[in-house]
Amino acid sequence: MNKLDRQLSRLILLALGAALAMLYLTGCRNTDASSPSIVTPLPSAAPLSNQVQPTITEALHPTATPVSVATIPLPTLTLTQISPALTKDEALGLVVNLQETNGGCELPCWWGITPGETTGQSAKQILSPLRDLMEFSIGYLGGAEARYELQLQEYNNIRAELIMKDEKQPIGEIWVFSFIPDEDQSTHYDKSWQRYFLDELLTRLGMPSDVWLGFGPHIGDHDERPSASIPYYYELYVIYRDLGVIVRYAGPAMRGDPDRACPSLGQLKDMLIFIRQRSRGPLVGPPWDPFTNARTISDVTKLDVEMFYKTFKNSGGKICLESPAKLWP
Repeated sequence: MNKLDRQLSRLILLALGAALAMLYLTGCRNTDASSPSIVTPLPSAAPLSNQVQPTITEALHPTATPVSVATIPLPTLTLTQISPALTKDEALGLVVNLQETNGGCELPCWWGITPGETTGQSAKQILSPLRDLMEFSIGYLGGAEARYELQLQEYNNIRAELIMKDEKQPIGEIWVFSFIPDEDQSTHYDKSWQRYFLDELLTRLGMPSDVWLGFGPHIGDHDERPSASIPYYYELYVIYRDLGVIVRYAGPAMRGDPDRACPSLGQLKDMLIFIRQRSRGPLVGPPWDPFTNARTISDVTKLDVEMFYKTFKNSGGKICLESPAKLWP
């Protein structure tokens, strides 16, 4: 082999080696393409001020369907969920305030509670600060009956009863009782009761539908006192039929010819406020038995309802009612 032939063979071998090297490198790149690539994370950008960022819950449950509030049953209302209970002194202060303002409303609304409109549950919310002075019960008087009862002896022995079919329905009746024992001569109704007394009641509610008056011994339930020690009282009913309101006043009367009653807040001994939902129709008379033989004002005095209203609306407790003694035992 001459020199020229040797150079030609060497060039062929170099070219063949280069070709094999290219094939090897190409095969390596095709193999690497099937493996995952490494991505260098970019610096996180600050969130835009007007962009809502997803919460952790949304990130964990991206397909969750919102639940409608209407489909969630509400828990039974309990007084402990509403407001702190008051001490007895604080409760007394609240009761005095409620009496003076009547909870910001007028009869037939009482302390912000209106029979026929306010449900039992709403009444619970209003009275919840006084819950330590209250009892809640279900009775059976011709049917199921829910009853809330509030008692505060330190405030003229006040007792209030709210009666309804059940707590989800409106209040049907409100009874507010209060009395000062006959033998207690040092306690009197103070000005916080003035809103419900005769002259202001007539001013606020206008002329009543009926007025009843009676005289007789003030005999209580299961009264065992000798007859000589039982005081002689008047009993005065002011009735607003369409409003469903009756207010009864009772206090010492002068027995003679004629019998005389001088209604004033200072000598008052017994008060009862009754309110019934108006949807049940006008009241005919009190849903209880008077302790006297009470009759319409025109039957037992020289006044009719209109004259009574005009006379006592601005009386200030300084005018007396007179009735012939022969009408009373």
